[in-house]
Amino acid sequence: MQTKKIAIAAALSFAFAAQCALAQVSITTSQTGTGNRLFAEQLAVSPSATIVITQVGNNNDAGQPVMRVGGVYQANSSDVYGEISQKGNANIGIVGQDGVWRGGTQISQQGNRNYANGLQDQTGAADILIKQIGSDNTADVQQRNVGPFLVDAKQTGSDNQILITQRQSGYAGPKVEQIGASNITTIDQENAFYSGVGVKQTGSFNVASVKQRDTLFTDGSMIEQNGSSNKASNDEGGERNASHIHQNGDGNDASVTQRQSSAESTITQNGIANRATVNQTGEATGVNPRNYSAILQAGDGFSATVTQVGSNNHSLIVQH
Repeated sequence: MQTKKIAIAAALSFAFAAQCALAQVSITTSQTGTGNRLFAEQLAVSPSATIVITQVGNNNDAGQPVMRVGGVYQANSSDVYGEISQKGNANIGIVGQDGVWRGGTQISQQGNRNYANGLQDQTGAADILIKQIGSDNTADVQQRNVGPFLVDAKQTGSDNQILITQRQSGYAGPKVEQIGASNITTIDQENAFYSGVGVKQTGSFNVASVKQRDTLFTDGSMIEQNGSSNKASNDEGGERNASHIHQNGDGNDASVTQRQSSAESTITQNGIANRATVNQTGEATGVNPRNYSAILQAGDGFSATVTQVGSNNHSLIVQH
């Protein structure tokens, strides 16, 4: 009987130890300086939940502890991860994960008065990576009811802004890199699946905007701008579309709107104050329904507009 009791006790002890080992719930915080604040919370966490916050400097804020907003915050989650690392003054990093499965999120800021926000709501295997170096940069990423998605936002310089909103989307995800000052990137994805977006801006006062609605298997939406005061926008809806905008110079403006499937557009502008507009709409029909438009402008002050309705249209404009 004594041997049986010892065996039962050993089994219970082993089961409890295994359950504790399985949980792996961990919160690690480190603050150096004065006026630092943080808020970390894990509710009904499942195995492998982790929160890591490191702040070095003055007046850093990992969230809004009084309002119980941010500061990582993980709820009803499983296999989640959140980490905030800040160096400098008056930085604010907020990570929210609600009802997530796996999750992710990492925010790293160096400099002064940077702001980063990551929100994941009922997501699965979603990741958010934000890295800011400089001062007064802003990055705001929101994911709601999305599937596996990776958001990679990097900013170097000052007064740069990145705003990414995703709703009921999944598979792929935007990658944004901004180097310089006062650049703005806005990405809005809704019901977008396997729809990749890439934005890279170098210089100052450049503006990039990407909107995807009801898209599937896009071949990539890419905007790359080098210079100052360039503007590029891409508005997509449909399947298997592709859009590439490349601008080098100052004051260039490119706009692409695609409202059918299997449409492709490429705009390349080198110079000053060039304008290019592409509109491709209609119903894709035929054996090879792909529309194609290419605008190549090298010089200053050129203007080109392409409008294609239907399918099997082709267009090429070259100005030197």
